[in-house]
Amino acid sequence: MLKWIIEPAISLGLFYLAYTFFLKKVAFFHANRVYLLTAIIFSLLLPHISFSPPVTIATYSHIIPEVTVTGQNHVESPQAAGSGLAISKVLIITYLIFAAMFAIRLAIRLLRLSMLTAGKKPKKYNNARIVSLNSNQAPFSFLNYIFINEALYGEQEKQKIIEHELVHINQYHTFDLLLLELLTIIQWFNPVVWLYRRSILEIHEYLADEGVIKKGTDISFYRSMLLNLQLGTEFMSPTCNFNKSLTINRVRMMTTIKPAGWNRIKFILLLPPLVFLAFMCTKNTEEISVLSDEHAIMRTADDPVPQQAGENDSNDEPVTGNLAEIIQPSGTEEAKNDEVFFIVEDMPDFRGGGQIAFRQYIAENLRYPEIAANNGIEGRVFVQFTVKADGSVADANIARGVDPSLDREALRVVMNSPEWTPGKQRGQPVNVAFTFPINFVLKNEDTP
Repeated sequence: MLKWIIEPAISLGLFYLAYTFFLKKVAFFHANRVYLLTAIIFSLLLPHISFSPPVTIATYSHIIPEVTVTGQNHVESPQAAGSGLAISKVLIITYLIFAAMFAIRLAIRLLRLSMLTAGKKPKKYNNARIVSLNSNQAPFSFLNYIFINEALYGEQEKQKIIEHELVHINQYHTFDLLLLELLTIIQWFNPVVWLYRRSILEIHEYLADEGVIKKGTDISFYRSMLLNLQLGTEFMSPTCNFNKSLTINRVRMMTTIKPAGWNRIKFILLLPPLVFLAFMCTKNTEEISVLSDEHAIMRTADDPVPQQAGENDSNDEPVTGNLAEIIQPSGTEEAKNDEVFFIVEDMPDFRGGGQIAFRQYIAENLRYPEIAANNGIEGRVFVQFTVKADGSVADANIARGVDPSLDREALRVVMNSPEWTPGKQRGQPVNVAFTFPINFVLKNEDTP
């Protein structure tokens, strides 16, 4: 869960930093709006997006069918317990409490808006509906409704205010506001979110002012109207458009000269941060396929055998040979102590039940680390190990890991394995290598 919170927070911060340096003072209002909204949507979706290509693990040891361990009813391991875990739980609970508070706040605001229209007959005006207010409240719009106390303004001022609010309605600014409210609920702890709110609300006002002026309104008159406009004392919601804190910036932006067309290249320069974020914050959920040599039993002695992973790294040419040369040690009937086989005549056996018994042992003894379960970490861990000639398990290592907590637990249970009956080649006990995938999932797909 923490990953779904932290990744969007980092992404939002980097996007807004780029906006501050490159775009904030540029009068490309539509482009700025699109940029900020795209940054919000991308950041919220980022934890669910993976840009990593499929990964192939080439291993020529014997593959044991994987065991799936679910995070349901997981047992706390001693390594995962501690103060760090308790703090994590407190932080998550605190986050959920404040998120619920902001969600309730939004519900209350929407309820207040619906109460303003209760028992009233809005007047139709173009594609909008005008709702007359009786309170000393600043005009604002929501969806296709314009809320205004017409008695407070002269006819000309009222006309310009309505034109202003019509721009908000025609450009669907309400949906931006709802997205901001959703962002606030999810990222309430992130100070950058409040900067996003302010910047998008400013852009809305710039766009609305621009729309009114393009209809032929005199800039001096409109600017004077903004400065002299009587503002309400009750602040209903972020939909209030004639806010005192925005007035100075709005007046300044009215006389800002549009930048030259070549300045649009600034938007292109912001593409690299987007790509950087995609690769740096992506989840480790890439598709994994395994190339094994398990089918080597079906080969003839003349079939070439590929090089074992990790050998001859300094040479780009593949090492090939005959299967008979791999299975039969050269020069002696006894296997060398350090020689490892992949396929032998008599494969190692675990407690008389072979691979099925070993998988059962793993399923009974492996525990989903609580710290991984609480943080939403899951994935497939590939463990390579060797059953020695004396039946012990050795040389366990992670061929492909997911997270340190999952990797440690996979190694722990494999290394603690009881002794096997060693594999034999030509009647002699030998070392045999295995690859064993363990799939950690937080919820069993078969569970309703």
